[in-house]
Amino acid sequence: MELTADIPVQKIKQSRLSEVDFNQLEFGKYIADHMLVCDYAKGSWKTPQIVPYANLSLSPSALALHYGQTVFEGMKAFVTDDGKANIFRLAKHYDRFAKSLDRMCMPQVSDEAQYFRES
Repeated sequence: MELTADIPVQKIKQSRLSEVDFNQLEFGKYIADHMLVCDYAKGSWKTPQIVPYANLSLSPSALALHYGQTVFEGMKAFVTDDGKANIFRLAKHYDRFAKSLDRMCMPQVSDEAQYFRES
């Protein structure tokens, strides 16, 4: 599946990719150079962005801190020979994410968004 949406990307200045030992990958040892962030405000999700990996800033009143109300969905991405970014089984990730949001009584991300379309 190819990512078909134009998500703004803010590239990191110095990649850590050269530090990865691809012959001996360990679970949880390597962190991606980038992360996707998307704000939710006034009843709707805003434009997602891919930004350099960094710590998150949370309000002390965040529901995640008070009630443990969080959802996380990791994705595996790769670059094809033609330089395009692809995400493995993106639609399946969306389905799991949507199910988790429903269980947690959190607002859904529209599946109509171009981000989840198969090409």
